Amino acid sequence: MSAMDTSMAFKTWEMSNSIETVNSVDEIFKYDRQQQQEILQAKPWQKDPHYFKYIRISALALLKMVGN
Repeated sequence: MSAMDTSMAFKTWEMSNSIETVNSVDEIFKYDRQQQQEILQAKPWQKDPHYFKYIRISALALLKMVGN
């Protein structure tokens, strides 16, 4: 498989899986202690089983999950 084929396959995979590339990781994973405490106390996932509809993980975390 040539580099061009690999690149095209990767772009196709990204589009079909709605992959978004973000330039600033800090923007996504910004930690707000007060907001986290409010969410943990409210426990909205107990009331709505579909609370977690979308997730974002880093590429490194994905590699660690599927690497074993």
